[in-house]
Amino acid sequence: MKILTKYQFHLISIGIIALAVGILFHKPLTGEFTFGGPDSLSPSAVHQGIESAEKEFGEYPLWLPWVFSGLPSIHSFQNISDFYFPNIFMNILRSMGIPGFWNYIFHFILAGMGVIALLTQLGTNRIGALFGGLSFALMPYLITMVVHGHGSQMMTTAWIPWVIWAIIRLFDKTNIGNLGILGLIVGLQLQRAHAQIAYYTWMAGGLLILFLLWNIHNSKTNKPKWLIYTGIGLALGLCMAMWIYLPALNYAPHSIRGAGGGGGTGFEYATAWSFSFGEMSTFFIPSYYGFGGATYWGNMPFTDYPNYMGIIVLTLAIIGFLFSQKKIKWFFASTALLALLISFGKNFFFYEIFYDYFPYFNKFRVPAMFLILTQFSIAVFAGLGLDISTKIISNNNIEMVKKMFYVAGAISLIIIGLKFMLGSHPDFGSRSHPVLNTLRIGLINSDMTKSILFLIISVGVFYITRMGWITNRVLAAIIMSLSVVDLTLVDHQIIQPEKDSYRQSTMTKRSVKSAYLNEDEVIRFLKKDTTLYRILPLGSLANENRWSAFQIESIMGYHPAKIYRYNKVKDEVGWNSLGVLQMLNVKYLITTEELPHPAFDLVFVGKLFHQGKYQQTNVYQFKYTIPRAFFTQEVKVIPEIENQLTVLRKPDFNPLATAIIEQEVGVVKYDPNSQANITFWSPDKIEIEVSAPIDQFLVLSEIYYPKGWKITSHPDWEIHPVNIILRGIHIPTGEHHIAMEFIPDDVRYGTFLTWGSTILLLLFIVVWVNHRRKENESLAEAI
Repeated sequence: MKILTKYQFHLISIGIIALAVGILFHKPLTGEFTFGGPDSLSPSAVHQGIESAEKEFGEYPLWLPWVFSGLPSIHSFQNISDFYFPNIFMNILRSMGIPGFWNYIFHFILAGMGVIALLTQLGTNRIGALFGGLSFALMPYLITMVVHGHGSQMMTTAWIPWVIWAIIRLFDKTNIGNLGILGLIVGLQLQRAHAQIAYYTWMAGGLLILFLLWNIHNSKTNKPKWLIYTGIGLALGLCMAMWIYLPALNYAPHSIRGAGGGGGTGFEYATAWSFSFGEMSTFFIPSYYGFGGATYWGNMPFTDYPNYMGIIVLTLAIIGFLFSQKKIKWFFASTALLALLISFGKNFFFYEIFYDYFPYFNKFRVPAMFLILTQFSIAVFAGLGLDISTKIISNNNIEMVKKMFYVAGAISLIIIGLKFMLGSHPDFGSRSHPVLNTLRIGLINSDMTKSILFLIISVGVFYITRMGWITNRVLAAIIMSLSVVDLTLVDHQIIQPEKDSYRQSTMTKRSVKSAYLNEDEVIRFLKKDTTLYRILPLGSLANENRWSAFQIESIMGYHPAKIYRYNKVKDEVGWNSLGVLQMLNVKYLITTEELPHPAFDLVFVGKLFHQGKYQQTNVYQFKYTIPRAFFTQEVKVIPEIENQLTVLRKPDFNPLATAIIEQEVGVVKYDPNSQANITFWSPDKIEIEVSAPIDQFLVLSEIYYPKGWKITSHPDWEIHPVNIILRGIHIPTGEHHIAMEFIPDDVRYGTFLTWGSTILLLLFIVVWVNHRRKENESLAEAI
């Protein structure tokens, strides 16, 4: 049989991965369907708003005024897909009419090929490498991230095997070319901007570096040189993403992720989604704790999927760990185990050690996310396992064959034991429900049967191969096919839940997303008002970011890293104070319910597209709205935020009468004849014409953020925090044209670092390639 070349094997592998994933996602591939969950639609709305603002004002908005009254865009990781270099090519393909979903297909292929490259680097045969790559690409975790709108998480994960591969490659051949490759891969992963997954990757990479230093004795590797090259590669890779991370690092101390007592998220909040020891049963029986949604009965608030890795994958992974002679297996075993222990979060002490002592670790939440490193390691071990098991069969090593069968038997016993542990009348705890309990038991019985059946068939295939009835190639093809079926059965339930599963599919027709991003009756009514104002959405509308698509400013929304000061006022004062609504320039209140309140007049009733359908919605106008810029009669100096909150909570708080500041600003009086008119407004620039007969204090109902907002017309003037969250300016007597602009230095410096490091890394690779070419030419001449 003709042996495939390396490139032929890679092309075939890409085709197999693309085919497997393509069959799973056949509907979105054509562009007719898309995934329309809240986490998918919200970024689309923000993206449309930014695009329309850029077109209208001629510059990319670095300030996002439509969510929570305003916050930085890049700094808070909003709409940063175009800061990821591969997106340039994806945008070109989209302009040619290729559906955007192919971006995910590319990253599924990237994930799978990364494991294939890694396993090949480790000396695994091609069959084992393909099996490992296919297993990783079809992991339910990756599928779920796509289905539920966590695209950056899935795409960042796709780079994990490549980072590990690049570190090992540089260890094996320490040269500037491999340094450049490592830096580019690290930079591209960081550019996709899921900081948490990237952080986990660096933890795994750090563990690998320590392992290679202490456990691998390779006389060909100059370890000090390799360590220096690795450090340079990682540093330049980090610099490649600095146009995102430098602004983000500067923003962190001012957001809920970095401000407050501990400089990170609170421990209870951070560990809400902690994996549990009991839920390890889902490694063997996917629906043991339900299958997400209403059927889930574990200790996390909710989940949309089981952390299943495939019963064949898991069995071969154990075989790979037990029988592999490669020292590198201890790195993957340590990674898998440590990630599992950390994923337990508040359920095990290990997480708290990292939370307390690892830099930036306390800014992350959802400890269960750590399981991706366990799943990645299992996929690698599975590739090793198939490689080893086929060789054992070929060598007819009876003792080893018996041990393999013992592993499969032990796993079967675990599955049966888990079923008996539940008993005939399982206790599903506080989430028990007669109808759901029947469904849960049915799911467990079905999945238990499937898992054991897959194991029996797999053992049978190995047995008949040993008997010589089929070849190793046929064995590998059957095992891979069985594993693909095993994983895709679970993946399909994530993508398209059955009607009686009590779970809803997020897949919708493209027309639903189009309706979400197009104007409806309520949007058209609000757009007719061309004055500067904000809205207060109530009920289920409160967490909606759809308003961003139409550049409508909301004092609510959804964002995981809100400005700390703003969040403090929102949570501890709230919107029941009319004075707070006034100071935030609220003009309309939007609700699907009736609102009998004397401060609000019903001015419009119409259709609003919400939660996938048009709903009758009421628009109330706030009677006491005030302009975006106004003079206040009195200024009070209250340095402590807690004391300021006390003032804002008072029922008689009036922003026109009193402004609270944190330090003295000089003599301030009030003249009712003073005027302040906003003559130009864009997300990043505001111009105000001011007439002040005497020294006065101007309050601007724009959110205070100290890193970037500057008074460019009067550089010596200072912007003061007012009422905790707004901006204020001490205005001297006279006529003034005031220009205030958002010009964050960190974005400029970050962009310089990104392009500089990218060019340098590419230069390293070019120099290395040129050097190799000259070496080959010299060798050819010598021959």
